Amino acid sequence: MRGIANVGRFLSDNKMIWERRIAAQPERLWDAIATRDGLSRWFMPTRYEIALHGRFSFEGGWEGTVAELRPFHHVRFDVDGDSGAFLRLEMEAGDGVHSFALADRMGDGVDANRWKDEPPHRRYQPGGPGTHWSGVAAGYHAFVDALEDHLTGRRVSSDPSDHDELCKAYQQVLNARFRPQGRAG
Repeated sequence: MRGIANVGRFLSDNKMIWERRIAAQPERLWDAIATRDGLSRWFMPTRYEIALHGRFSFEGGWEGTVAELRPFHHVRFDVDGDSGAFLRLEMEAGDGVHSFALADRMGDGVDANRWKDEPPHRRYQPGGPGTHWSGVAAGYHAFVDALEDHLTGRRVSSDPSDHDELCKAYQQVLNARFRPQGRAG
């Protein structure tokens, strides 16, 4: 995909996953994905009661409940409401290199046009409401790159000014998923 490594992939029409292999101490990786301070360093400012069924609030308006918490394995944040939206961060410890995955399940009926501060080309949802759009997919990609930057000290992420290029690459990924060749749309 145009020189962009580690492109997210679909698990279903409304669920995507971004995966990495990261060389870091398992304690540092767990801290980065399961604590307020850790999440704030690479993801976004977070209020978070670190307990099963605890409350969380991510900057940008997401709020909900910690639905799953298994230390040194995964944490799942279920968004309030009945849309089915969640974010799951998971790790699997290896021998010095660990697997990490961020899975996002888009909420049923979520419409990208709700985010009017994003340019229209970053809000286009070829799969319709309840599916990812290029701005959010590129954002998750950049977050996971930032986690790797944070943990390894190496610059993996692209320059923030390249976000539009990342959005264009993800628009191709989305179009390929929802507009297979030969199908009009």
